[in-house]
Amino acid sequence: MERIVLGVLFVSDWLVLTTCQREFHIINKALNWTEAQTYCRQKFTDQATIENDEEISKYRDKTLADSWIGLLSKINWMWSDGLTGSGAEYRNWETSDDEPDFISASQYCVLIGDNGKWWDYDCKTEFPFICYKGTQQNPEFEVVNKSMTWSSAQSYCKKNFRDLATVRNDMENQMIQSLIPSGHWVWTGLFRRPNFTWSDKSNFNFSKWAKVSNKIDPSETLCGVTSESAMWKLLPCETKLPFVCYKSIAPRKTEGEEYDWCHSEVEEEA
Repeated sequence: MERIVLGVLFVSDWLVLTTCQREFHIINKALNWTEAQTYCRQKFTDQATIENDEEISKYRDKTLADSWIGLLSKINWMWSDGLTGSGAEYRNWETSDDEPDFISASQYCVLIGDNGKWWDYDCKTEFPFICYKGTQQNPEFEVVNKSMTWSSAQSYCKKNFRDLATVRNDMENQMIQSLIPSGHWVWTGLFRRPNFTWSDKSNFNFSKWAKVSNKIDPSETLCGVTSESAMWKLLPCETKLPFVCYKSIAPRKTEGEEYDWCHSEVEEEA
């Protein structure tokens, strides 16, 4: 079993947290995400990449306020049938409920309700759905009163119609609204992919999302924050916050020619 050796050092305005592979620095300066990235790359290795629960545990009770980490999310809505160009950017979010709100960073597919308004929702939840046949320019919509996940609904529509519904304008939105029974919601063809990346280009294979809203409209990019509880959320990247950097720790050979991964040095800010 791998041993993780942790240390806590206080240097100048930095809180320094170390593991055998990576040294973390919480910087108590309010910068936007891009400014924080530049600072981290100039003085350390990069903004913090968090890859497991052992690293998460170092922040618990040590991060005193929301702080940037090196996580970035590109917002790119797409239609299942691949529509681009005229009408592809049409939206009718339920803004009175702060939609799309991306709760727990788990909502990538879009529902339309009986009031004609749109919600983002967890794609694995089962709902009825609306398909269309005909062409993108002259669609014929039909509600399918079978509850399926978004991906299953997409497959059903592609097999039995043309695709899940694409909505290009108010008229088409009203046509669909008229087909939805009172008190119900149905899947549409609008969705997006997670598109999470770390500043240092590490693979995104681990997350620790708080059960909170992450307001994404009209932002095209959101940036990752770790909180006092060490859980994550997303905020507009221009927000001014403290931030977390990391410094890579190079292995050092011992007398027995084995690598000592637990060696680290901390440099004070000039």
